[in-house]
Amino acid sequence: MVDEGLLRKPRDYSIHSTFIPQLYGQIQFDLQSIAEHNDNLDNLLNFCMRAQSRTHREAMIKEYKRREENKKEAQRLQREKEE
Repeated sequence: MVDEGLLRKPRDYSIHSTFIPQLYGQIQFDLQSIAEHNDNLDNLLNFCMRAQSRTHREAMIKEYKRREENKKEAQRLQREKEE
């Protein structure tokens, strides 16, 4: 009868039958919510880092091409000077 709650105090019975299950449910929801927020932040950071990496790569290629053009121009001027 104690297990069924008939011989327990009403406060103790309500704590064990209502409050604790709700508390566990809230804890589970909070943990799931935190995990989703972390996943969203990871996805956002990955997206931003990929964009930055792509921009950096394009800047490196542009700089490489600019240096090659400067080299070719210097070689062309040197040839013209020699002629």
